[in-house]
Amino acid sequence: MVTEYKVVAWNRERFGRVPEKYVFSEFISDHGLRIIAYIDASKSDHSGFGRGMRWPVYSMSEIAAVIRSKERTAKSEVAKLRDLGLIETTKTFAGNRYILTGAKIIGDTYRGRENLKDNRYARLTIDTITFDVSSTALRLWMILDRIRGTRAYAHVSQQELASYLGCSPRTVARHMKVLREKGLVSVRHEHTGNGFGLNHYKPVLVEDTLLRQAYRVVTTWLREVAGKRMRWVEWRNAHPAEFGELITAACNAIERRGYESVRGAVYYTLYDTRCTDPMKLLNVLKL
Repeated sequence: MVTEYKVVAWNRERFGRVPEKYVFSEFISDHGLRIIAYIDASKSDHSGFGRGMRWPVYSMSEIAAVIRSKERTAKSEVAKLRDLGLIETTKTFAGNRYILTGAKIIGDTYRGRENLKDNRYARLTIDTITFDVSSTALRLWMILDRIRGTRAYAHVSQQELASYLGCSPRTVARHMKVLREKGLVSVRHEHTGNGFGLNHYKPVLVEDTLLRQAYRVVTTWLREVAGKRMRWVEWRNAHPAEFGELITAACNAIERRGYESVRGAVYYTLYDTRCTDPMKLLNVLKL
């Protein structure tokens, strides 16, 4: 029996849907695409209460923080989206209210991408949208997501990705390296019969990345504390609630302090002290 452990620190229901036609649009900038994703992830549907859709209100400094740029740049990006008819804004006391119109852009070539559908979207959680990567890297993530479709991996060359991203293959490789280092893309290398290799890319949500990292931290601890080989697995199966608590605490610690810091603290504690209580990991993660 496999137990599914949920991280309670995040709200996975907060996600943004970006039409794939927007993802490949030649008119929407990388910053603009990120703003659209953020607005969509921030809206809330109150139609069940007879109030309709509630759209978010943001100051320009908040928008600038999302796209990781200056307020002047954020203001310019918002103006471009407004000119394209993709968003509407109304002033409020706390800032501007942002509304997505869902408009189509006339004359868009979608950077050569064919067979795009109106009902297909790139789906991103709010934590993925606001993660510490550039807007161009985030667009690359969305492109991989739409090329992958319902498959596990996106089968695509970096030359093709360069045409969709509007840059050189070297720039694609640079952004791909960032996504891989951050854990937002996993790569599978496949050898072909002619001696060449192909890379297949799988975009990963921030929450899933943190969950994998947390699992490594917790299992490393349990292998040393509860016993190597299969003893730690027996402990996990016998204590599913406690194991889930350790996973959640590790995720929160990694989000707060970073993976390398948490992993270093665990290794230091393991080799500096002799511990036999698996739940002592909670104290390590709180430091």
